[in-house]
Amino acid sequence: MNFGGDFKQLVTLSRDMICIHEPDGSYLFVSPASYEITGYSPDELLGRNPYDFFHPEDREAILSGSHKPAQLGDDTVRIAYRFVHKDGHAVWLETLTRPVLDESGQVVRLHTTSRDISDAVEQRTRIQEQNTLLSMGQALSGIGSWEVDLLTNQVNWSRGIRKIHDLDDDTALTVADVLNFYINESREVAETRLGSIMIDGVGFDEKLQVRTARGRELWTRVIGAVEQVDGRPVRVYGVCQDIDREYRHQRELQQMVDVLTSRNRQMEEVHRMLSHNIKGPAGNIGILIDTLKASASVDPQLLEMLRENANLMSGTIDKMSELISASTIVAKPDSPRSLRDSWEKARRILDARVEECGARIDVDFSEAPALRYPELYLDSYFYNFVSNAIKYRDPSRKPEISIRSQLSGADVYLIFEDNGMGIDLAKYRDRLFALNQRFHPRRPDSQEPIEGSGLGLFMCKNQLESMGGGIEVHSEVGQGTRFSLRLGSREELF
Repeated sequence: MNFGGDFKQLVTLSRDMICIHEPDGSYLFVSPASYEITGYSPDELLGRNPYDFFHPEDREAILSGSHKPAQLGDDTVRIAYRFVHKDGHAVWLETLTRPVLDESGQVVRLHTTSRDISDAVEQRTRIQEQNTLLSMGQALSGIGSWEVDLLTNQVNWSRGIRKIHDLDDDTALTVADVLNFYINESREVAETRLGSIMIDGVGFDEKLQVRTARGRELWTRVIGAVEQVDGRPVRVYGVCQDIDREYRHQRELQQMVDVLTSRNRQMEEVHRMLSHNIKGPAGNIGILIDTLKASASVDPQLLEMLRENANLMSGTIDKMSELISASTIVAKPDSPRSLRDSWEKARRILDARVEECGARIDVDFSEAPALRYPELYLDSYFYNFVSNAIKYRDPSRKPEISIRSQLSGADVYLIFEDNGMGIDLAKYRDRLFALNQRFHPRRPDSQEPIEGSGLGLFMCKNQLESMGGGIEVHSEVGQGTRFSLRLGSREELF
C-alpha cells in the first residue's frame, strides 16, 4: 500500500496501534506501536487474523459488539477487550473500529486504532474491589454514606443507608423525603441542623430517631460535613450508622442508674424518718417505764400515756412498712395486664364512697386497653388518685372524675382528671410529692378535718419512677386537677 510521507511519519510516531484490516479482520497494515503494546512486531502480525490473539472469553463480544457492526458500516464502534501479549499475559486494549468504503459505499477495509488501557482497568478493578469491601464493611457495621446537593436538592444514598431505612429500591429522594423519616424531637433537630448549614456552613454529629419505610422505629447517628464554594454551602455529605441497639442499651443502663439513685435517696429519707419518728415515742416509753419501776403503785394516768405512746410507735411502724413497700422495685410482667381489671378492683373498694358523694366517673381505655405493667402499681394508681379526687372534692358541686389511657408520641399515659378543690401549685409545687404533705387538711364548708396520711402521692410517684416513668400535674384552685402519669414507651409496654 502507498502512503504519503507525512501520514506515514504520523502513523509511525503514534503511540496508538493503527491497523488496516480485510473485512474478515486479517491484518493488512500494522503500525510500529504494535511491538510496545503487544510484544509482536508489525511483520509478525501481517496476514494474521486478530482473533488468534484475542482472549478466548472476549472473542464473541468483539465479534458481535464491534466487528459485525463495523462490517455493516457503523463507524462509532468502540470496545474494550483482552489481547494476549507475546509473553503470554493479557493486555487490555480499547479499540475504535471504522469502516473504509469504496465509491459504491461498500465496506472494503476496516480501520482500527487501539491503545493500552491496562493501567486504567487495573485501577478501576481496585476501586471496585475497595467499594465492594467498603460495602461489606458498611453492611457489617450498619453504616451507610449519603450526600445532598444543596443547589439541586438531589439526595444520594448508598445501599447501606437504604438498608438502614428499609428502602429496597433506588427510588430518587429529596431533602423533604429524608426529613420525613425523622420522628418526634429528632425531626425538629434535623430541620434545625439543615437551617444552620445554610446559614453558617457548620457540620454536625447527632443521634436521631427515624421511622423506616417498614414502620420500624430506631436510633441512628448521623454525621455531616459541608462543602463550600466561594463561602456558600453547596454540598453536605457524611455517614449514617444504625446505633439502635447500643443507644437503647445505654438508655436502659442510665434508667437503671437513675432508678437506683432515686431508690437510694428514698431509703435515706425513710432512714431519717425512722430515726426521728420512732426516737421520740421510744424515749418516752423508756422514761415512763423507769418511772413505773421507781413507783410503789401504778398510776392509771401513766399507764394511759404508755398506751398512747405505744400506739404512736405502732402507727409509725405501719407507715414505715408502707414506705418500704413503695420503695421496692417491681419487675414488668411478661404478658399485658388489663387496665379495666385493675380499675374494677379499685372501684369495688371505693363503691361506698362513690355512692355517698354521688360522684360520676367516666373511664376510657380504648387507646391502651392492656399493658405490660405491674398489676400492683396499676391498682395503687387507680385507688390513690380516685380516692383523692373524692376526698378533695369541691363541696359546691358533685364530683366528676375522668380516667383514660392515652398515647402521645412514643409514650403511654394514664390520665386522672377531676373537678375538685384544686391545688395551689404556685405555693405547693416543690413539695407536692414529698412525704407527709397535705394541702387541704380541712373542708372549706365545715372545717372538719379531711382524713389522709400524706403518703399517696409520694408512693405513686416513686412507683412510676421505679418503672422509668414520671408524673405531671395541672391544677387550678376551685377548678380541678389533672394528673398525667407517664407509664413508659409503647415499645416497652405493648
